[in-house]
Amino acid sequence: MMLARFGPFVLLTSAIAPYAIGEPPTAPPPKPASSAGLPEGAVARLGQTRLRHAERPTCVAFAPDGTTFVTGGEDGTVRVWSAATGDMVRMTQKTGYGVSALQYTSSGKQLTVHYTAEHLVRLLDPATLREIGTVACSGTSRFAFSAHGKLLATNDGSGNLVVTEVEQELPKLELTGTDVFAFRPDGKAIAVGNHDGTVAAHLVTGGKRTLHLAGKDRVRGVFYSPDGKRLAVGSRAADGTDTVRIYTDSATLVTEVPEMNVPLAWLTNDRLAVSNGTDAGIYDLAKKAFGGKIRGAAGSVAISPDGSKLVATGSGGLRVRLWDLPSGKQLHAENDRFPAPALMVGTTDGESLFLLSNDAAFLWPVGHQETKACGVLPGPAVAAAVGGSTLLVATAESVVAYSEFDPMKPLAAKPTRAFEKSAQARACAVAPDGRRIAWADSSGAVVLADLTGDERTRLPVVTNSVLALAFSPDGTKLAQFGRDGFLRLWPVNGKGNPADEVWKARVGRGLRATIAFSPDGKLVTAASLAQVPVFSVADGSEVFKTDRHSEEGLAQHVAFSTDSRLLIIGTSGTAGGVEVWDVARHRLARRFSTGYGDISRLCVFPDGNRIASAGAEEAVTVWDLTKGGTDSGSTPGALPKR
Repeated sequence: MMLARFGPFVLLTSAIAPYAIGEPPTAPPPKPASSAGLPEGAVARLGQTRLRHAERPTCVAFAPDGTTFVTGGEDGTVRVWSAATGDMVRMTQKTGYGVSALQYTSSGKQLTVHYTAEHLVRLLDPATLREIGTVACSGTSRFAFSAHGKLLATNDGSGNLVVTEVEQELPKLELTGTDVFAFRPDGKAIAVGNHDGTVAAHLVTGGKRTLHLAGKDRVRGVFYSPDGKRLAVGSRAADGTDTVRIYTDSATLVTEVPEMNVPLAWLTNDRLAVSNGTDAGIYDLAKKAFGGKIRGAAGSVAISPDGSKLVATGSGGLRVRLWDLPSGKQLHAENDRFPAPALMVGTTDGESLFLLSNDAAFLWPVGHQETKACGVLPGPAVAAAVGGSTLLVATAESVVAYSEFDPMKPLAAKPTRAFEKSAQARACAVAPDGRRIAWADSSGAVVLADLTGDERTRLPVVTNSVLALAFSPDGTKLAQFGRDGFLRLWPVNGKGNPADEVWKARVGRGLRATIAFSPDGKLVTAASLAQVPVFSVADGSEVFKTDRHSEEGLAQHVAFSTDSRLLIIGTSGTAGGVEVWDVARHRLARRFSTGYGDISRLCVFPDGNRIASAGAEEAVTVWDLTKGGTDSGSTPGALPKR
């Protein structure tokens, strides 16, 4: 099968060189899980990390035996998955590159991989993912191997197709005016299609044209049946109508498959896998009906050789989705509940974690695999904060408050108060005593209010988008960070004019940010870019800046330990890092890694010994701050004594 984002064709290169052993992928895989299935330093995890890439998955192909499938992603990884369990079987990674194409060749004995910006195709042993050779190319376009792996067709992106005998580096055929192409199963002919609707078949040796189809619809894909006697042609008309037409080798139209435009693969001479970019399934030519169809199968799609399963990379996110095709049931999807918690609060005893996710509240007994539902919000949470016994939640409709909040108890059926004229708030904060609140609306205006909402103060608009807000531990100041890249401190205790900033400091512009005060009230920090500066609350002077680099991932979330001795940073990137910094020594003390992409939310438990992280892997992980997690790539120091 030839499966990728462009149906049976994939992005690659044009000129060919003979086999040569290339450099193997350079980066080691993320740290392996322990025997308990957890990364080093983790004590518990809510959910699984099945079918996840650290960055967007881009391509997929089923192994010939159908028991496994392989995916490639922007994180530079090639991952092999068990179709039965959803668990990752093996992985290899090349950092700094994304995987743009995957294809099994030579009856499944070889896996071909193309990485973005490389001028070669890497040949891997499917059983080990060890590199066994390369095929050099130049330019970037599409490629397809013949079934026996002896021929390679590449397109330079300008409609110029070259078919090359790989072993001898001999060009066999050159054609112009081609968009998509596919070898006949015997490798003796190749079918080509173009955006002007023309479809033709040529013998590889000599180039004689054996088939010509004139049309007006843009051709999206072509694919031969196993016996080579039928050709499936997918196209899209100018009015958006999608059709896959089946022709005999004598150009006779056999049948049409409506609402589909890419033939993915033939399972038999009468069963064809097709897609249209959002839906995919198997069409039975004899019955003139679908034998299974999945709606929402977007991105690169592959179907198992027996037609029982369908896998798709999707059009966004990190998750690869797998379905049982006959029933339409999605498989291994039990951990989709916590893709991006808006809030996490650890209980005082350290045994449970309160979470807000989408429009619902949950309580997770740490170490268990199930959560307890404990309330429903008026709408999906955009932002949330806790201070004292007040829970503040910003939804699209309004900012709402829950008084007498206790993470161990269910939420009230309705909020205590919904604040008028608070729609479209993007950030919110609660003072430590729970009596004063703040939110920022879509215009960049920050509103200060008491819990009743009767007394309100509007801060001057200094940026068109406020990304984060936080009260100081004594409740006398409010920190604000916006898209203008400045961290600002405002007086809110009534003794100073709210129109006058206490100070402002440049941090750097980012797309998201968080603010954290040290519990002793002496320091404040904001995370937005790679480096995280720490400022004195008293005068705004920079105390220190974490010695980080952009390749280590942007800082997504920050928090201080309960004793103010540690600065904890959640980072982006393929490793899913949680960094623990010794504030007094200004150095990295410990690093944890999920191995699955961005960390977008952190929580420090009240006992100060545990933290929780959530992010791209759609799971919540609890880490022990007192042990594990060191990284051989750096020289972390010991954590400071309490």
